[in-house]
Amino acid sequence: MTFFLLIVLSFISSNLFAQEIHFFGSLDYAKTTIKKDIDYNNVSHRFGTSNLTTAGINVSGNIDSNSRVLVQVLHSPIPNKVVIDLVQIQRNFVNDFTVRLGQQRLPVFLKSEVIQVKALYPWLNAPYEVYSQLPMRSFTGGSLEKGFGNFSAQAYVGETNDSLYQGEAETKINGKELLGLRLNYEKDDFVAYVHGLKTKTDITLISPVAISQGVYGVTKFTEKVKNLEAYTTGLSWNTSKWLTMSEFSYITSENEIFKVVKSGYISLGYYLGEKLLLLGTLSNEFARVSSLSPSKTTTYDMALQYSLDLNTVIKLGASHVDHRLHSVTSTTGTVNGGNGISADPEGDFDVFDVQVAFVY
Repeated sequence: MTFFLLIVLSFISSNLFAQEIHFFGSLDYAKTTIKKDIDYNNVSHRFGTSNLTTAGINVSGNIDSNSRVLVQVLHSPIPNKVVIDLVQIQRNFVNDFTVRLGQQRLPVFLKSEVIQVKALYPWLNAPYEVYSQLPMRSFTGGSLEKGFGNFSAQAYVGETNDSLYQGEAETKINGKELLGLRLNYEKDDFVAYVHGLKTKTDITLISPVAISQGVYGVTKFTEKVKNLEAYTTGLSWNTSKWLTMSEFSYITSENEIFKVVKSGYISLGYYLGEKLLLLGTLSNEFARVSSLSPSKTTTYDMALQYSLDLNTVIKLGASHVDHRLHSVTSTTGTVNGGNGISADPEGDFDVFDVQVAFVY
């Protein structure tokens, strides 16, 4: 990947006049009503700048009239470091045929391509019950895309290497033999898709542990997940007055760490003028049998988005989280934990969020 990145950067630097540079990010202030010192989705009960705050830069350039290169770099608040998010070469052929090579976004959801750019989607944060179930964001490999009028198809192959963080705990995901297919339909303001992927994955859980007073160590456990499969479908209809979005996700494997997870959401928005959008979202986990995250949640979310201009939006939101915790016994032992929650938050709670998101 390092060698591939150097090639892409050399193409960009050799064609300075064809560059496009975009800065994006968000400043996020949030708090929960959980009384204990427990984070939910990396938001604590103390109001202040949350770890949902983001920053990034996207640089792209033309090699010629049909070829393009792209690099996207992010600042990751957890852990506090800069990471290479995307690096790829794209080649367009005749008859709406495109080939992409390198590190790419997994095309799993409606907003997968812009999931890091919060100014480009209507929620404060993408519905957690759906968008946070699959522990993979990108893959390294190749993809083929072909258009057929209002329809298009994308097939891809490669491997994944992601890390997820919750407090001081880390989950590493290393997927091999990744195969995926997505079919799209788009006409005017209506978009719909179906998608499926299959992979073999090693999931490694790394957590700090107290050995004795003042002495700490690290526990590390790896489980091989056979035949992890994910199927998603969704639609979006955006008119001058109304916005409707809905997606459903089904994830399963042969292992208890990811036995089955079914979830979905529906969002309904109303435009109060050209710059103001009021959006309500109901997201729910219909079923969950997973030792990786053995709780179920339902979230009722209301967000108000005001567009200062074409590049900057202010978002205000409040969510009510209906949290249900249960234990799962697997080869790792009996696990108690929450969906993005490091311990039992003692019932239902609320989340309040203020956000400024931008893209230039």
